[in-house]
Amino acid sequence: MGIFIISLLFTTDRHAQWTRYWFRLIMNRHAQWTRYWFRLIMNRHAQWAHCWFRLIMNRHAQWTRYWFRLIMNRHAQWTRYWFRLIVNRHT
Repeated sequence: MGIFIISLLFTTDRHAQWTRYWFRLIMNRHAQWTRYWFRLIMNRHAQWAHCWFRLIMNRHAQWTRYWFRLIMNRHAQWTRYWFRLIVNRHT
């Protein structure tokens, strides 16, 4: 009976060692793959984010130029109108 318990403890200890070994091995591989996929996904995300940012900024710039021109044209029209009105009243 004592030999059985000793061999069981020895086997259990070996089993624990192997379990720890394989667990560490699998976790390391898992961590490597996780880092690999995370980097890959983040790089793709960065590329897409950069692409969309450029696209949005270009559209924003187009709209800004459009509204700036529109406002400046209206401003120029009003300035000419008031200038003519004042000059006509003055003369």
